[in-house]
Amino acid sequence: TATTRGGIWFDDPIRDAVGVNDPDAFRMWKAAGDWPYRVAMGWSLVDVFTAGAVHGNWDTAFQMLMIDLEAFAISGAVIWTSQYFVRRERPIVRHCAPGDPIGDQIDCSGGPGDNRSFIGGHVALTTTAAALTCLHHEKLPLYGGGIADTAACATWIAAAGTVFVSRTVLEKHYVTDNLLGAGLGVFSGYVVPKLLHYGFGTPDGDEDAETEIVFDGTPRLLGPSFTPL
Repeated sequence: TATTRGGIWFDDPIRDAVGVNDPDAFRMWKAAGDWPYRVAMGWSLVDVFTAGAVHGNWDTAFQMLMIDLEAFAISGAVIWTSQYFVRRERPIVRHCAPGDPIGDQIDCSGGPGDNRSFIGGHVALTTTAAALTCLHHEKLPLYGGGIADTAACATWIAAAGTVFVSRTVLEKHYVTDNLLGAGLGVFSGYVVPKLLHYGFGTPDGDEDAETEIVFDGTPRLLGPSFTPL
């Protein structure tokens, strides 16, 4: 049973302005948001594999994997806790009214999934993956440095933005749910690992850094420092 219903602040005006009412548009936006979400966490493994198999530094690969798991664990714990206890009704439930053209595209059985609007889980997890990608490529020349590593970050920022728009126009979440989800992703995927493992304000190549990662043929860069509990 939902304990919270309806939007706050600008939620309802944005929902009314951007929510899709056409079944074809609904299916298009669903596909556009589902694919980046499904690929996001898997792509983090591609970067881990690149550090180990391509650059031959499996220690760095292991550290990256542990950092990624830590970040996703933080996001996942917050998502589950907030959705379980807040139980905010999804805005899309309004389309279960008789005769609504979107009603055929969604589950109107009244299950517990209808009350998991707060916070936006898809956005949070995809943003976590994007933030991790940007952080790792900021510090490590996984794709050789320069534009290739910058492009990896930009691509996943765009993917997270696509998921944000998709989940908003599909009315799976209110826009405030997705804003908080995006904030969670940045916090768990960028702020926490940079604070704990990469260090804030430490320049690349600092000779005093505790951990330095060397990739063949590239300058020496500061790498992550992860000590499992």
